[in-house]
Amino acid sequence: LSKKNKRFPIIENKLTYKNYEINFLSMERPKLIIKKEKLNKVFKKKIKKIKEPILIIGASSGIGNELLKIFELNKKIKILATFYRNKIKIKNKNTKLFKINVEKDEMKLKKILNKFPIIRIFYMATPKINIKNNTQEDFKKFKFFYNDLKLKILKFYPKKIIKFFYP
Repeated sequence: LSKKNKRFPIIENKLTYKNYEINFLSMERPKLIIKKEKLNKVFKKKIKKIKEPILIIGASSGIGNELLKIFELNKKIKILATFYRNKIKIKNKNTKLFKINVEKDEMKLKKILNKFPIIRIFYMATPKINIKNNTQEDFKKFKFFYNDLKLKILKFYPKKIIKFFYP
């Protein structure tokens, strides 16, 4: 027998079996509502004005993947996107995908940066860190992803002016 509490998102559960009685409370989970908004005309015009190739590091999921979908509106630019674990499913001719582990394949990333005249870099790579452990190893990995790797990427371009974005 289960019944909802009218004041709180709690469900009161009661179960009886032979001589046993089990009572427990459980929370009613909130539903996630995703509202996708259409891009406005001003934003679409700005994207279509971009002429140089862009690089999205970590484009397989989250913000990086959403950026990739937005930049694909411009069919004239070359889009370079990196992924590691989650493969990107895209069939556009102007998008080139690279499987790169940013922790270990820094030279592959450097080759991409030297091969294409990239001016805009979007850094969306995220580490897989278990925050509950809080070990020194996790801290080093976190520091590498959010500090050291970005500096290395910028050092690959010693004399060029680039636009580097990271959240």
